[in-house]
Amino acid sequence: KEIAEIRGGKKNDISLVVNKQGQSKANEVDKGDIQEALELPVSAVLPYKPDTFIKYESDIKDMFSDKEFSALATEILSILSKILLAQGEVAVASENNSGLLGGFLSKLKAK
Repeated sequence: KEIAEIRGGKKNDISLVVNKQGQSKANEVDKGDIQEALELPVSAVLPYKPDTFIKYESDIKDMFSDKEFSALATEILSILSKILLAQGEVAVASENNSGLLGGFLSKLKAK
């Protein structure tokens, strides 16, 4: 509820990402419990795979042929594309309201 209040009642453009899943399996909060507590669906789960990240940190040549990393990259790219599309919509809306400042001021006036 706090998230919705901060965002003016809107929660549909939030991507909830669970990061480092598996780092401390005995102490982790279950994905279902996270969704229930935050009242948001989990958009992606990023596993704790330090060896995989370190492996490709300096040698990206075979990164996307690795099934494990490819699945992870697909999840990350899906969220990034959603964010970038949303930012593009904000930029277009701002341009239609006399630029960024005009869009910002019109939002303040509406409240």
